[in-house]
Amino acid sequence: MQNEMKISETEDALVVFFYGDLDHETTLRYRDHLVSCIEESHQPSVIFNFKHVHFIDSSGIGMVLGRYNQLVKSQRRLYLSGLHGSVYKLFDLTGLFKIIQCLDEDKEVEAK
Repeated sequence: MQNEMKISETEDALVVFFYGDLDHETTLRYRDHLVSCIEESHQPSVIFNFKHVHFIDSSGIGMVLGRYNQLVKSQRRLYLSGLHGSVYKLFDLTGLFKIIQCLDEDKEVEAK
């Protein structure tokens, strides 16, 4: 699967879909575009969907944490969805679930 990032907006959230791997190379490519999209969007919530991510390293975790900090400064919220397998385990081990809520995909709309 090709590494890719797609961004869409719903009525009350900016939704970012990641595909493939989130490693050092891909996070460098995504970071500036993601920062700009979050700045330009005035949605109260941003959802990162990891359903199609097969691998994430510390660079990917750092990118998520950086966007969390960006959103907190403007009193907005970041949610995670689609976490599975080793991707879920890495987020769990880092303790990010203490500050970032993980959504069931069926409840994404309700939780915002």
